[in-house]
Amino acid sequence: MWIEEDIADCWYDRVDRTGRGKARVYDDSAIELCLVLKSLYRLPLRATQGLVSSLLKGFKLDLRCPDYSTISRRQKDLSVTLPRRCYGGSTDIVIDSTGLKVYGEGEWKVRQYGYSKRRTWRKLHLAVDPLSHEIVAEELTGNDCSDDQVLPGLLNQTKEEIERVFGDGAYDRQRSYGYCHAIGATLITPPRRGAILDPPGKEKPERATRNRAIERIETLTKTLGESEARKQWKVENDYHTRSLSETAMFRFKTILGPALSARNFDNQKTEAKIKCAILNRFTHLAMPKSYPIAA
Repeated sequence: MWIEEDIADCWYDRVDRTGRGKARVYDDSAIELCLVLKSLYRLPLRATQGLVSSLLKGFKLDLRCPDYSTISRRQKDLSVTLPRRCYGGSTDIVIDSTGLKVYGEGEWKVRQYGYSKRRTWRKLHLAVDPLSHEIVAEELTGNDCSDDQVLPGLLNQTKEEIERVFGDGAYDRQRSYGYCHAIGATLITPPRRGAILDPPGKEKPERATRNRAIERIETLTKTLGESEARKQWKVENDYHTRSLSETAMFRFKTILGPALSARNFDNQKTEAKIKCAILNRFTHLAMPKSYPIAA
């Protein structure tokens, strides 16, 4: 949500609400704008209130800025939509997760004295379109949640028909193959070392892709060795496309920071989604184009 000419028309809440409690003063779009500026400039809530007030005054808009406590309270239940450019048809997605610091010591203190019991972090799971570099789905969880547990939620958020899902070895689980098979997608993930084929007569349709990968790696190992065989398998299956998910995470942390400032988990989920929406906006503005040149 950006500052637009018709912002005055949607700044205050005009919905007739029933039930207990005081009526809302500000529309969700006003709260989202404040949170976007907060995340973009890495500001505390009080500074965000001052910045928005200055902007409204500078644009000569007769509007009041929500106070910092209102912004914090409304952030918990705010509904945020990831801005997408609709390409239609089917698509591939690349998925991965990264850690975001919540609170704890800095690197110097950890290096000198070690961690404290209060140090903690969250896991941000992203699904990225490798062609447009858009974040098509995201989910924030605790640090004790495995990647394959979040996979169904990421797949359900994706509106396009999915052809292939690229993930690292953390997704080499039976239920991951089952989730992808249920929606007609193919999971491309390297089988763990020492993986074995399904016993004869007990083959499962959702594990057919994994069995073919094991067979191909075993065949290549006879002539190339296991390490080179896995590299060749990755080339044959375009597995290196998965690195684009790590690129998205690098952009996320470089532009918007490696930490979450909110303390409440629901607020943290909203903050993470707003940051993903900002990153999609930047992607729509421009992306660098790389060309090979002669040495």
